[in-house]
Amino acid sequence: MTDATFKRRSQDGWVDALAEMRERQAYMRASALNVPGHSHHQHRGSEPTVHRYLRALLDPGSFAEASSIAGKPLYDTESATIMGFTPPNSITGWGAVQGRRVFLTADDSSLVGGPADGSMMQKLAYGEFLARQLRVPLIRLLDNVGDGIFGPQHGPAELPTLPFAGLGQSVDPNVIVPVCSAILGPAAGLGAVKAFTGHFTVMVANPAQSWQVHAASGTVDNIARSEADAFAQIRTFLSFLPSIIFTLPPVGPCVDPPSRRIPELQRPRAAASDVRRLISMIVDRTSPAEAPFFELGAAYGSGTVTAFARLAGRPVGILANDARMGAIDANGAQKTSRFLKLCEHFGIPVLRLVDQPALPDAERAAFFRHEAYATAALHNTIVPMFAVVIRRAPGSSEPVATTTPRVYWPSEDWGGARPSADAMIDPQNTRMKICEWAAHAYTSALPKLLAARQAQFDPAGGRPAKL
Repeated sequence: MTDATFKRRSQDGWVDALAEMRERQAYMRASALNVPGHSHHQHRGSEPTVHRYLRALLDPGSFAEASSIAGKPLYDTESATIMGFTPPNSITGWGAVQGRRVFLTADDSSLVGGPADGSMMQKLAYGEFLARQLRVPLIRLLDNVGDGIFGPQHGPAELPTLPFAGLGQSVDPNVIVPVCSAILGPAAGLGAVKAFTGHFTVMVANPAQSWQVHAASGTVDNIARSEADAFAQIRTFLSFLPSIIFTLPPVGPCVDPPSRRIPELQRPRAAASDVRRLISMIVDRTSPAEAPFFELGAAYGSGTVTAFARLAGRPVGILANDARMGAIDANGAQKTSRFLKLCEHFGIPVLRLVDQPALPDAERAAFFRHEAYATAALHNTIVPMFAVVIRRAPGSSEPVATTTPRVYWPSEDWGGARPSADAMIDPQNTRMKICEWAAHAYTSALPKLLAARQAQFDPAGGRPAKL
């Protein structure tokens, strides 16, 4: 602020300050900014791509921009008027997803610049700070060129100095609120780091990017066919999670009776079952247009299936073996561990469907090391867990190794000790049994877990009371 500007504001109050704010906003919203570093390479007609993203993701009319005047102004030293303005190539603000309040940070790729251009880094860090402080889910829309090699750098404007700024601020919201990232275009530099410092990452299948590699390696959770598909996946993912780790996951309506029997289930014998079809049978049935469960990481660790579903309207995590793809491997063990940590973090009970096939060359494949890693993750998980042994559970795959309540389907080969008669159930009654478990978890076990968690955290800062 110049001396002339300060003197004028002292005399006229905030009239001129508000006028300057509106002037900055006009610069920000102009369809053709006459400032260095501006480009129209991502525009669709007169609408920048980022605004199209916001319109497609958020509930109609729900977006309210935050930090709308952040940037680097150029003043005339004599008249104290704005001669030019370099906006940051990002937009932040509040919105709603299916009626639920969220905070959103989005790269504006119509403005070419690096992560510090026009105060971008501070603006994004401040937005993520707000999401955590006000305890709402955070959504990141990533589409940037990284280091600004296509345009000049102009340096950051001043914003309040924050703790954990920059990369640390990007990691911090993960502590208490859900964080989702959508890779909609290039994600270089800090954008690439942000893509993977969250709870769910979806990437649009772009022929110009190596999306197949990222999916097969587990770098991203899911691949989307289009931007609309990516936004639909974010909405679905958030529908299973609470807005903050101190509350129960959102329970939805259910028209599928918990007591529904499943006559399609046949007793499995030598052949492995189609575990995805099995999941569809036992969880809540929705409309024909909606999938009954939401799978995470389908292209990674193919012998392990991880998904979210509902039992009588209550969100649960599904951890299942796909015996048709072979025994658990290193990717499957890592996938198991990461999914269990996600469920534990947000207080989501876990249903296991166990069918671990034998591995002829176990030593060469290091099967026992990977299985032990997954078993340790299961044993250390504190959320309610229930296991249905649908065919085989050899060695440490046996749920008794993790003290998990369990039932067994009749089988010719359990792969271990024969279960007691009272532990075996009719497969057609599986849904009724697991719905009873889910109801107990939500009315008894989870409230106690969340109360203990709340007592360990500082209510004001959302951090452990003792650090």
